[in-house]
Amino acid sequence: NDIRGEMFFEMDDACDAWTTDHRFVTEYHYPERRPLRNSSHYVGWESKDGALFHFTSEKQQDSAEKELLRGVVERAPDGSARAIY
Repeated sequence: NDIRGEMFFEMDDACDAWTTDHRFVTEYHYPERRPLRNSSHYVGWESKDGALFHFTSEKQQDSAEKELLRGVVERAPDGSARAIY
């Protein structure tokens, strides 16, 4: 029937790293049931030399946590990378 939402995005230069902050809220309206509200929040930090990256991603549905994911990626001197979630 209807969909509404808001989006927030911020990118910042934090001396030795880049940071990003994304937030999304979407509300779905259906004729046969109550509205459904989804939200997500993502924060990332990446060193300017590309050697290290951290992130957190959180998703909710009707204020109940659906998924929480955190991770770090490290780049070795040989160019290979390792991700830990």
